[in-house]
Amino acid sequence: MGDIKNTIRVIIDIEMIHPFSSSLNTLLQFIEIWHSYIVSAKTSREIARISMPLSKFKLMYGVNPQKAEYPVPKGAERFMAGVVVVDIIVP
Repeated sequence: MGDIKNTIRVIIDIEMIHPFSSSLNTLLQFIEIWHSYIVSAKTSREIARISMPLSKFKLMYGVNPQKAEYPVPKGAERFMAGVVVVDIIVP
């Protein structure tokens, strides 16, 4: 995956589907596949924040990220209700 400190990261707020604990378990599998990590999440809160490498975001959406709302990736509808890029971190 490379050095995380030298990787452009996309910070994403994900609106989880109720029950949040089940959605969070699926999110754990999602972040492992996409080489991402959880910045903040709680089983009692509908929003989880993740950090994803720019390269994975571009692979998923086919565009450079901007602070905006994006469609839920195909197949993730069972645990995600919304996706919003809130920041882009350039080392």
